[in-house]
Amino acid sequence: MDGDPLICRALVRLLKDFPDVKVVATATAALVTLALAKQLKPAVVLLDAGTPRLDGMLLIGSLRHRRRRSRP
Repeated sequence: MDGDPLICRALVRLLKDFPDVKVVATATAALVTLALAKQLKPAVVLLDAGTPRLDGMLLIGSLRHRRRRSRP
């Protein structure tokens, strides 16, 4: 997740060079990232810690909290 769509596209192009990495979604907003993570349950979330409207560290905390709650 990055607030700049150009950065998101560049990261997707870069990660295509790694056969064991699959990009399942991109987002330019923190709340969209939370929704996508809930739906897709990715193993890794790559994000910009300086996101607008929701601090990147708060976003990380929210993602970790959701992950803990969803474990059996």
